[in-house]
Amino acid sequence: MINDKHIKAFLIPILGITIPLISGFYHYGNISAAEIIVANCYAILISFCVWQGGAWIIGRYRFLLSYNVLIKIVTLCFLTVLYGALVATLLSGIWLFFTEAHHHIDWSLLMRNTVAVCVAVVVFTLVYELMFLANEKENEQVRYQQLDHALTKAQLQVLKSELDPHFMYNALNSLSWLIQKDSQRAEDFITKLSEVYRYILLNKNKDHVTLAEEVDFIKRYFALLQVRYESKIKLTIDLGRHNLDAITILPCALQLLVENAIKHNAFSATEPLTIKITSNNDYIYVINKRKPFKPSLYSTKVGLSNLRERYQLVCNKPVTVELHNDYFMVSLPMLKSA
Repeated sequence: MINDKHIKAFLIPILGITIPLISGFYHYGNISAAEIIVANCYAILISFCVWQGGAWIIGRYRFLLSYNVLIKIVTLCFLTVLYGALVATLLSGIWLFFTEAHHHIDWSLLMRNTVAVCVAVVVFTLVYELMFLANEKENEQVRYQQLDHALTKAQLQVLKSELDPHFMYNALNSLSWLIQKDSQRAEDFITKLSEVYRYILLNKNKDHVTLAEEVDFIKRYFALLQVRYESKIKLTIDLGRHNLDAITILPCALQLLVENAIKHNAFSATEPLTIKITSNNDYIYVINKRKPFKPSLYSTKVGLSNLRERYQLVCNKPVTVELHNDYFMVSLPMLKSA
């Protein structure tokens, strides 16, 4: 909706006064000041009637006409000019009839005034329609951005919702194994699991957490894993001199990568799985020794695909994966804390 009240308040009086002067409809030299005021008020009334009626026609028929912009503008110009010509001729004719001697109407004068009004109406219609088109384009862009944002948010929420069952599925598998092997270790596992799961519940719906929070979480998560795997897995964290509170990362990003490394590689007490988390200025690297269960298969399924899609949606930055004969490396973009 175009807010034109200020435009109308300015242009209706201006057009009402200037059009009769340009067309020669009024001659101020031979009339008194009071007559000039009355004449101008009547001219402004004509201008108001033409403007308001034209605006109503444009608003009423714009959406009923063809989607072809040229046809629409030509049709609207025709309708508003027809209306403006009828109103201007009728009201101007009434003025001439009552103000001229012997109620004489100068038809050539009336015609000139009507033509001037029609020209103004065409300009008015074009300006209105251009304003409307510009406004519609802006609104369309806003609607597109809102829809795009809503879609992104929905997609992100779906991906976040995968974290919960994915984590619990793997945790319960480990717990089931421990219950069968060692009930005391199973009890320790449950205690640590509650601490780790609390972090997931608190942060899984966030877009970012600080790297400090995520590193603290991954240490607790790895301690949980060591309840089951003991010395068969090893973790090294070396993030240099980075201010971990000034860098953000997606929640559970490191956990998903550590979990994948353990899930898809063979390891033992004599050949432990080593995982290293390191960084440079722009990326955090998670590197693990590669010894897949099957030489031709390195499944990343939910964990890694989830992480890549979330990074794409949240910050439009790629998560890169390097698969080598003896190691596997994932690079996570560093994000600056807001």
